[in-house]
Amino acid sequence: MFLFFAVGNYACFKNAGCGTILLKGEGVNMKIIKNKALWLVMAFYTSVLALLYSSARVSYYFIDRDSVKGLSVGLLVLMIAVFVLQLFTFLRGKNLREKHLKALFIAAIVFNVIFTAVVIAYAVMGWEMWDDYAYYIRISLPYFLIIWFGVASILLLPFLKGKMKAIGSAVLCVCLLFGIVVIAFKPFHFQFAAQPTVFVKSEDTYSVVWATNAPSTGELVIESGGTTQHLYDENAGNLRTNDCVHHISVPMSVLNNCSRYKVISTRVKERTGYSLWSGKTIESEDYSFQAVKDDEENLNIWSLSDWHEHASLAQKAVADFPKADVLIACGDELNMVNDQKGVIEHLLAPCAQFTHSSIPVIFVRGNHECRGDYASELMSDLGLNSFYYTFRLGSLGGVVLDMGEGNADDFIEYWSLADYEAYRDEQEKFLETLKLPKTKYRFAISHDERFEANMSSEDSDNPRRDRSGIVTYLNRMGIDLLVAGHLHESIVRPTGENGREFVSFVDGGINKENVYSAGLIEINGKTMTLSTVDSNGKTVLTQEVALNNK
Repeated sequence: MFLFFAVGNYACFKNAGCGTILLKGEGVNMKIIKNKALWLVMAFYTSVLALLYSSARVSYYFIDRDSVKGLSVGLLVLMIAVFVLQLFTFLRGKNLREKHLKALFIAAIVFNVIFTAVVIAYAVMGWEMWDDYAYYIRISLPYFLIIWFGVASILLLPFLKGKMKAIGSAVLCVCLLFGIVVIAFKPFHFQFAAQPTVFVKSEDTYSVVWATNAPSTGELVIESGGTTQHLYDENAGNLRTNDCVHHISVPMSVLNNCSRYKVISTRVKERTGYSLWSGKTIESEDYSFQAVKDDEENLNIWSLSDWHEHASLAQKAVADFPKADVLIACGDELNMVNDQKGVIEHLLAPCAQFTHSSIPVIFVRGNHECRGDYASELMSDLGLNSFYYTFRLGSLGGVVLDMGEGNADDFIEYWSLADYEAYRDEQEKFLETLKLPKTKYRFAISHDERFEANMSSEDSDNPRRDRSGIVTYLNRMGIDLLVAGHLHESIVRPTGENGREFVSFVDGGINKENVYSAGLIEINGKTMTLSTVDSNGKTVLTQEVALNNK
């Protein structure tokens, strides 16, 4: 469609003799320029450009930073102004003098050419953010449809005659009826959008999370020793029915010892004070949960970070990994948390696929999960109480930390919406008196492991405050391994670096060539083998290290 209208504009430009206008000021085909349909087509084309350009608003900051502040928004305002000007000419063009009509036509063509170049430039330079552009197109499109529908109804229909008017009226009525039906009845196939994932919530609790593609109820059925237990996604006894993501807290002792479990959801179309309009009920398959035993010596742990909405590449990287006992989702699964749909598609569904809903997942928030309009709802969707917490999974215990964003709070990209220094102060205080559960192996996990000032400033002109005190606390706890991501590299930092009495492992992630590296931690009782393998099947790193034995 974009190419069609671009060619259409060029044809109008050529047929109207605009080259002659610009060079000699004569030879204009006024019959074409006075054609109302031409102005309506150009107005529609400008509105399409405005839709595409507005969808790239997530990138406006970068353009303004490197050019003139306010330039991006100014261009959008100019597009809207040209759109209005073309509609005005469509309505009142016959009352304008020829020279004024010529000038408006030339201006419209020139601006549309400029706008086209701008949109193409954004598309090419921001190709890595096309998923985000698509999101903003999706949320902006209804408003543009309303504008287009209104313009067609008010401006176009009165100029149609005979059969064309009848056809136009019928098409508009069908479109309006279709919209009403979709809004009122929401006709689509109700199904699971993400199978269950068992997230670690604390030392003794899991959060079982799954998603459907429409608001529904959530029920967890656990079978153990001939008895069946039913748990519900509820708030103070009231079943939640207005959400697509469901989370239920379960004692580890219950799920660890169950024979099988499944989840059930019933679609809820409308709930009033005295009635319920429900739909289809769906059930998952039965899952068998594999808990880590207290005396387990041999563990295979997958550490996956920074897949940035490319979970399929991570799937390729782990294809030949040994079966996992635990998955560490180490942050930056998303580019930004725009809405719940993104959480489901890029976090919940992949985690369920990686684990087959049968092993625990330790979730770590990355800096990109701090961004976007829906970021503040992520904790609730996962059923967690905090993004920093201690955990115990049989012989494996430890602490998860959350460094938040990667720069100081006054960094311009955060638009005064960050208060992470106080949040990191809170975690240091938490660590000051923390005693980890007594387990054979002890991990610390953080998306960004650069606590010290000299490390956190490596790629930033605006570094966070020094947090080397965290290293002191982790040394005291006898940590065997610090697991991290963020750097999009495969790194093993040996004991002794920056005063650390433990090994640090950065698990890879996606690189600039769109190749993903996944981390594997194999523990055999005395040593750990740390490896990363990329999505092409190549081993990037492998190193055996000793356990701390503190």
